[in-house]
Amino acid sequence: MPKVSSAESRAIGPLAERQLRRWARTLALRAQRAPERLPEDLHPFVAISRQAGAGGEDVGRVVAAALDCECLDHELLTYLAERCHVPTMLLEFVDETTSTLVRDIFTRWLDARVITQDEFVRRLGEVMLMAVHDAPTVFVGRGAQFILPREKALAVQVIAPLERRIADTMVRRRLDRKAAETWVRETDEDRAHFVRHQFHQDPSDPRTYDLVINLERIDHETAARVIVDAYRHRFGLPATPGGRERDAPSP
Repeated sequence: MPKVSSAESRAIGPLAERQLRRWARTLALRAQRAPERLPEDLHPFVAISRQAGAGGEDVGRVVAAALDCECLDHELLTYLAERCHVPTMLLEFVDETTSTLVRDIFTRWLDARVITQDEFVRRLGEVMLMAVHDAPTVFVGRGAQFILPREKALAVQVIAPLERRIADTMVRRRLDRKAAETWVRETDEDRAHFVRHQFHQDPSDPRTYDLVINLERIDHETAARVIVDAYRHRFGLPATPGGRERDAPSP
């Protein structure tokens, strides 16, 4: 297996990197023994969808810390790039935030190493499956609740007012207002297209989610507590703060 570059290793963190490598070994063993068989006894997981600039990634990290589990966002791209033997940058062009037009132009320009978005989602599903087979996990984006068994998911959407999302994007990405407005609008459109094209679901339908949390008047920590409480209630887990969820029986 190719070695992850030092820059990518720093980006995903040592704990996440060890987990991803362990899943890689498990995937290889499963392919040798019974490639058609899916893992059983999957752990419950949190799937966070988010409006662009709303702060869903930050909420996901707080939830994962409270549940003592991994939060996987861009880490999935880094790992898949290793498995597909391509730079992470190339997979970003088939990820949820890349417009169809840009992706099509870019794919024509590159060589055969670029995988299609359908293949990307298939491989993404393998990694997600191994993650929840190993332990409870928080996924940010990429349609985890549509890829994995829905009965194991607490599906959450994190939203915020447009003006706040634009203002936060200006600060986080160091953009002027016009560029931030464009980024928010295009990212929302591209994520919605990804879900509609790959999973034939409407991401704007609130019935898609178990919880919709508006960060207009609550902070990330409060939102995370609501999600953690809902997760524990949904899957019959003890409401003891700081307890490890990975040892609890999976319903």
